Amino acid sequence: MATVFVRLDKVADMTGRSVYRRKGENKDEVLKEWMIYHYGFYVSIYQGVADIALILVNQILDLGYPVRTCNLPTVCGNDHVKGTGIDKTLQQIEEMTNKHRESKNLLLHRGEEVIPPVEIISPSVFAIQDLVKKMGLSEDIITAYLNEFLALKNKKQLMGKMLSECGYLEITVERLFNELLPHYVKIRSFYQQTPN
Repeated sequence: MATVFVRLDKVADMTGRSVYRRKGENKDEVLKEWMIYHYGFYVSIYQGVADIALILVNQILDLGYPVRTCNLPTVCGNDHVKGTGIDKTLQQIEEMTNKHRESKNLLLHRGEEVIPPVEIISPSVFAIQDLVKKMGLSEDIITAYLNEFLALKNKKQLMGKMLSECGYLEITVERLFNELLPHYVKIRSFYQQTPN
């Protein structure tokens, strides 16, 4: 589970890095593809946290379900989970990650693009012409500066959203670990006392 959050942080970090493009490539298109690629990877990992949490609970509480059948109703409906607080935490994790389920499925099962939840802004022609008049600089220089500024703003906005979501999810998963710990200790001591 820890490696999942390391990967999520890394994806958010990569989203904020410089976008490299080859000569002749449209910078706006390259930025858009960069953000779509990293956001798709992020969505896939983020949404998988719910499945990992269910499998973790199944393993620690020794529920005995095959991994493929570890879904929310099955695990939360188990007598060892129901009413322990673990069920509510699993439901909260499911709610947090579920908002990305459709995007993940479209990407992984249909090969469709996952569009980041930020508007990729390009400078307006009127704003550029106004700045050319006011600053006395060439339109190319003004356009380059504006594009660089807007690209940075777009990436930082997406990066901030991703890191914020990860932070809340990480806190919830930590709560799940705290709820599982007493059960793990109890089961572990039982197995240690049982002769092989």
